[in-house]
Amino acid sequence: MNLLITVNNYFHDFAAALLVTSAYAVFVLARTAEKRGEVESLRYFVNVYSRLTFLGRVSLGWIIFAGVVRLYNFNQFEWVQAVGQDQVPALIAKHIIFFTIVGAGVYYWRKLSRKVRELQELVRAADLV
Repeated sequence: MNLLITVNNYFHDFAAALLVTSAYAVFVLARTAEKRGEVESLRYFVNVYSRLTFLGRVSLGWIIFAGVVRLYNFNQFEWVQAVGQDQVPALIAKHIIFFTIVGAGVYYWRKLSRKVRELQELVRAADLV
């Protein structure tokens, strides 16, 4: 059982990092496509965006699902080990950092979705011409 909890916790942390990384990738691609201003660059970005959005949503879903499992087992698995090894401040710092990472990921995805809608409109307008 400890192995399953450890694997769950690992993938929970990995999903948090993946959420922010995918948001950053979308941000860089959007900025690059917008600077180039070419219809093909914008069209490519719009196509890639849907795939990265799926990745971001799966990551967020896994963060929530695995977070429930992690929270359920927190006292007996993580807390006891941290107290026994005098690592409570490190555990608190880790969770503050990961809450910040997830919050930043969600914030940037929301901000980027507005930008993407603008770029999608530019692609649609170019397709009509």
